[in-house]
Amino acid sequence: MTVVPLAPAIAAKEAREWWERLGRRSITADELLAFREWRKRPENAEAYERLVKR
Repeated sequence: MTVVPLAPAIAAKEAREWWERLGRRSITADELLAFREWRKRPENAEAYERLVKR
């Protein structure tokens, strides 16, 4: 299976959405697993790290 890289703007938008979702008081195990899967893509991991470093 070939993985097509996401555009940086899409990865950044999704990173912001994850940042907000993970910042809630409660998060389901399914959401956490989905985040881990999403973060496996290098461009997503990089976009999320940029948010964390702010």
